[in-house]
Amino acid sequence: MAQVFTIGHSTGTVSELLRQVRPYFTARSYLIDVRSIPYSAHAPQFNADTLPVALRAAGLHYVGMGRELGARRSEPEAYNAAGQVDCVRTMRLPLLAQGIACLQHGLSLSCCLILMCTERTPLRCLRLALIARALTEQGIAVQHIVGTQLLSQTEMERALLTPYQAQIDTLLTPPAAQLEQVYGLLNRESGYRR
Repeated sequence: MAQVFTIGHSTGTVSELLRQVRPYFTARSYLIDVRSIPYSAHAPQFNADTLPVALRAAGLHYVGMGRELGARRSEPEAYNAAGQVDCVRTMRLPLLAQGIACLQHGLSLSCCLILMCTERTPLRCLRLALIARALTEQGIAVQHIVGTQLLSQTEMERALLTPYQAQIDTLLTPPAAQLEQVYGLLNRESGYRR
């Protein structure tokens, strides 16, 4: 089964990021930047105008895909009535589908794809609720690099249920519906607002 990795850079160094992803490198490895705005005042070492040089020196190719896969959407139909990005709506949009198709093409060429966002933990990031979820629906395994751990999408979803258990009906609601509710709560907390 094809698989994709995810990682969040936070405020660490590029060397730390490379140390975390190196075990998963292949001859054709790509770091896919899924940030809508690939610049940071807090972590300028990860800015899109400087990061590719450091990655290239380490044998990793950089590809910016924030437009297709990022959490700040350009499509008006991605936003709900409150002006917040809605992951369920976004998953149905052509631009996200185009991004997923690009990833599928890379996987068909036996490339190692590592999706990078800002948030260190996927539990507070829409890469879990949007991109990883869309990839999983396409039959692509998603592995999240969190520190020195490699956690599957299923493990992350189980971990995601814990902080929200008090807000959902766990007794009468089937597990799949519980997960949908939890994704909705994560979306409400982490979704970009215009």
